[in-house]
Amino acid sequence: MERFETERFDGMILDVREPWEVEQISIHGSLHIPLQKLQINVSKLDPDQVYYVLCTSGIRSSYAAAYLYAIGFENVYNIQGGLNGIFEHVSTRPDQPGWLAIPGAALTE
Repeated sequence: MERFETERFDGMILDVREPWEVEQISIHGSLHIPLQKLQINVSKLDPDQVYYVLCTSGIRSSYAAAYLYAIGFENVYNIQGGLNGIFEHVSTRPDQPGWLAIPGAALTE
């Protein structure tokens, strides 16, 4: 299993993938709420927090980000391409160029 480290990251990663997907690749420090449970769990979110919404391909996260924005969350950003997009551009090995996915985050095994 791989972990996505989120150290020194400005904001919270909101992971809207299914539990079985999170078991394969976890995102350390993220908040996990599957998309289908987001509406009933929205009260757990702080509307003033910055959220970077993530899924596997960017489709579910775009729905989640749009929903949150529509109900008043102003600091919501979709990570376009999701984990698949990140994996296209980064290495999981720290000794390889491009191993930082986004500022302050790194993939580790």
